Amino acid sequence: MKRKVLALLLAVTMVASITGCGDKTATPTTSATSTTESSTAPVTETTSAATGEIEKPASIKVTVDGTVITPENGQASFEEQLEALLGLDVVFDSQDHSGYADAVSRIFASGDLPDVIILNAAQYAAYAKTGVLWDMTSAYENADFQSRLDSQINESMKIDGAMYGIALTRGNGCVTYVKKAWLDAVGIEAPKTYDEYYNMIKLFTEKDPDGNGKNDTYGVASAGIIGNEAPYTNYLPEFWQDSYPDFLQDASGVWYDGFSNDATVKALQRLQDAYQAGYIDPESLTMGTKDARNKYFDDKFGVFTYWAGTWQRNLMNSLAAKNLSTDLVVLDPIAELGNYTERQSAVWAITSSCKNPEGVFKYFIEPMLDGGDIEFLWTYGAEGTHWSRAAETFTVGEKEYTYKEGEFHMLPQPEKPDTLMTKNHLDPALTIAPLDAEHTETAADEIVDACNKYFISHSVLAPSLPSSDVLNDYNGDLWDIKNKVITEVVVNKGSIDEWIQYYKDNTGDMVEEVLADLNK
Repeated sequence: MKRKVLALLLAVTMVASITGCGDKTATPTTSATSTTESSTAPVTETTSAATGEIEKPASIKVTVDGTVITPENGQASFEEQLEALLGLDVVFDSQDHSGYADAVSRIFASGDLPDVIILNAAQYAAYAKTGVLWDMTSAYENADFQSRLDSQINESMKIDGAMYGIALTRGNGCVTYVKKAWLDAVGIEAPKTYDEYYNMIKLFTEKDPDGNGKNDTYGVASAGIIGNEAPYTNYLPEFWQDSYPDFLQDASGVWYDGFSNDATVKALQRLQDAYQAGYIDPESLTMGTKDARNKYFDDKFGVFTYWAGTWQRNLMNSLAAKNLSTDLVVLDPIAELGNYTERQSAVWAITSSCKNPEGVFKYFIEPMLDGGDIEFLWTYGAEGTHWSRAAETFTVGEKEYTYKEGEFHMLPQPEKPDTLMTKNHLDPALTIAPLDAEHTETAADEIVDACNKYFISHSVLAPSLPSSDVLNDYNGDLWDIKNKVITEVVVNKGSIDEWIQYYKDNTGDMVEEVLADLNK
């Protein structure tokens, strides 16, 4: 048991020296037989002995990341209105978004588990079969929202036929944004092939696309050469193309190692060429997402692959605040790439420490997709704080907004009054159970909607994540070695053949055991 616990400490670990957000994603957990109790106020037993009905919990502790409205951005108002609608006490444990992976690690290591926690897809795959997450398959299949549900996403989240977490929205993914002003400055059209893409970042680096008279720009920058969570390659997709450096299934369902195959060798060559030529900002090796965004807003590079939908509007707003052009070209996937990648969705999971998981699912999870007031609150936030129907006029940045009584509109962010709110946790364009007609609003941002629809039509779902006890044992070591190979090849111009052989020599036994377990 001790070995299993220690092994899972590294289940979804990736080395921070090369990951985009700088997150040291070591993810420890309690043992499968843990009896550690949640630190929330006691909740009722699962069912009433007298009636057999599921009883409502009195209080629920919920650990969330920055995708839920933060304390700085008016969470208290959201929490107050949510509790009024649910009729129970919700205790939010809000962790910093950029450091959420570390926070999850600490929480599971401490044994002081919440009732509910948001997990990314890699964490979900690692924890699903360890006994620390509640099997919600039956509750999900019998939920009231089933008649309104797009079940495709959650069917893909099942592990050995069971669900240990529920996705409320599509996973979304990244598209490549190119500054139109820079294309015009160097006299080219948006690229359609890798050769044209490479020429674009070359010109963005060697010419003067920002017009400041200096040679101080880069073609492209990113939050890491490789990402620290699936789908891993989404911040530099034009270089990785058909490579996916993780365990994959072939057409017949047989698992294989995608890191050492020919597609990855070619991807490493493309990355090495561009990095050594100086077309990739060298700080990409260690930059987090916020660092990369700030450089984009400072006009230091022209090509930025980042999240679709709401983030196109966010990027445009931040560029406008710097008095830069907001005209962004959403690049069609280059021919060699074919499609962007939609990540596996994050999930809401109920931990095994929760005393009343059936009650938490029924009275907290299930209402998130009720199509009515509660889903509306999770979508747009709190009335009067994040949105309003009052007659009013206000200014955000340099733009004045005027609304009539009864006209739905978003309000300035409490944390950043120079930026409008766009949503709460649920993106209305990505939810798997849309709001009913009575709650459907028309204040949607056309830019955001168009980008979301574009991404959905130009993307494919990321490969299913493997779930294996053996992989949990070795995953940290495997990613340590993968990251070392990537760094040595791309940054230090090492021989690709020699470093791929290094990978095979140092992972052969581990990979063999993992594949044997996955394919048994």
